[in-house]
Amino acid sequence: MSPSDLPRRRVLAGAASVAATALAGCAGDGQPTETSTDATTAPTTVATTEAATATEPTAEETTAEPVTDAERVAIAKRVTEELAGGEFHAVVGRFADQFEGQVSASAIADPWRQFAGDLGAYRGATVAQQGSSQGYPFVALRATFERGVLLVVVTFTGRDLAGLNFRPTDAAYEPPAYVDSEAFVERERTVPSPACDLDATLSLPDAAVDDGETVPGVVLVHGSGPNDRNQSFGPNRPFQDLAWGLASRGVAVLRYDKRTFACDVARSDGLDLDDLTVDDAVAAVDVLRGEDAVGPVAVVGHSLGGMAAPRIATAAETAGMASLAGPAGSLAALIEVQIEYLANVDGAVSDAERDRIEAVDAAVDRIQAGDLGDDEVVLGYHANFWRQLAAYDQTAVAADLDVPRFLAFAGRDYQVPVERERQPWADALADAGNATFRTYATANHLFLPGEGPSTPSEYLQPGNVLEALVDDLAAWTGRL
Repeated sequence: MSPSDLPRRRVLAGAASVAATALAGCAGDGQPTETSTDATTAPTTVATTEAATATEPTAEETTAEPVTDAERVAIAKRVTEELAGGEFHAVVGRFADQFEGQVSASAIADPWRQFAGDLGAYRGATVAQQGSSQGYPFVALRATFERGVLLVVVTFTGRDLAGLNFRPTDAAYEPPAYVDSEAFVERERTVPSPACDLDATLSLPDAAVDDGETVPGVVLVHGSGPNDRNQSFGPNRPFQDLAWGLASRGVAVLRYDKRTFACDVARSDGLDLDDLTVDDAVAAVDVLRGEDAVGPVAVVGHSLGGMAAPRIATAAETAGMASLAGPAGSLAALIEVQIEYLANVDGAVSDAERDRIEAVDAAVDRIQAGDLGDDEVVLGYHANFWRQLAAYDQTAVAADLDVPRFLAFAGRDYQVPVERERQPWADALADAGNATFRTYATANHLFLPGEGPSTPSEYLQPGNVLEALVDDLAAWTGRL
C-alpha cells in the first residue's frame, strides 16, 4: 500500500484498544492488518496500531492557534523517537484529552515491538507524505532502522495526536520465477458491494483469450484486515503470486480489493463475517462466472477467508472450495494462542506481555460466554461478528459440501498452527472422498518459505508464495 492510500479510510480515535495480532495478512477487521487488535490476513492483517475505539473526534476539535506543517513534522519525528526508545507512556500522553482512558502504553508497545523489535537500531526518519484526510492533518514518516524500514503515520487534532499507525513500507515487488508473464493477460473488473464498488483484476490465460478455450477459474478471498487485491504486506504480494502463478498454468483468477480497504466502513458499523468477507466473495464469484471463457469456478480463501470458504462455497454454489491456513475452530481461542506464542518467542515474557495475555484471556472468556454489548468491539471485531461465528461450524459446513475440497497448511505458521488446526478439518472430512490435504513444511502463514520460528518481522522480508502450493492448486483446479 502506498503512503497516499494510508489515510483514506476514516481516522478513528486513539492508537489501539485491547489485544492481538491475529491472522495477519490477514491480520481484526474494520480498519488495518489493521489495528493492534487485528484478529486475522497481515498479515490482516496484522500489522498496525490504527485506532480501534468507537469514539471519533470531530474535525473542529483543534487548538485555536494554527499549527504549521513544520511543527507537525517535528512532533511526528519526536513521537517516532519515543516509540523507538520505548517511551510508550510519553506517546500516550500526546493524545488529545478526548482519548483519555482509550489509549494504553501496552496497546502501542506490543505491536511496535513485534514489527520493530527485530529491525535493530533506529537511524532516523524522513517525511514520506503530508496531507489531510476528512479534516485531520497527518504526517507519514519513513522510520529507518538498521535492518529495515517502517512507515509511521501520525494523525493530528491541533498539536495533539488523534491517531497512530505503523506498518511495513512498500518495497519493489519481485514476481516469482515460476510466473510466465507471456502466458496470460490481465483485465480490470468491478465487484459490486453495498458499501462501494470494489476494484478487481482478472488474470486470464492465453488459452482462453487466443484459442477460445474454456478454463477453470478461482476467486481469491482475503484474510482479516483491510487488504488490497494482492493482499500486500510489506514487499510481498501473496495474492498476486497466486494469481500470476495460476494464470501461467491455465487457471483464470479474480482478485479484488476488500470492502474494508476500498470503502468507508468501520468496526463500529456492526459488520459480521458475511459483511466483511462472505457477501463480497459471492459477488466476485458471480463476476467471474460472467466471463465467457471461464468454466467451473472455485473459491480459494486464506486465513479468515479460508475459515469462511465453506460458507462462501455453499452460498455461491461453487465447483470447489480451497482453504489456505484456515482456522478449524474458535477464532477467539486462536488469538490466545497467537498472543502466547509472540510473548514467548524470544524466550522471556515481560510484565507488559503478561498483562496483554491476561487481557486477551479475559476478552476471549467474554466472547465465548456471549457476554458482549450490542455495539461492543472486542479483539478488533464487532459483537455481531462474534455472535455469527458462534453459530458457524466451518468444518461441518465443509463436510456437507458435495464438491472437491483442498486444504493447505503451513508448517511454520504460528497464526494458524498446523499441529492444532489440521486435525479437526481432517476428522470432519474423513469420509469425504474428494478432500485433498497438503502441508508445506517451510512455509509461514503467508505461504512464504523460511527457516526457524516464524515472527511478524519475517513478513517484512521479500519472498514469494511457494511454487509447490501453486502447482498443487493448479492441478486441483484443473480437475474440477
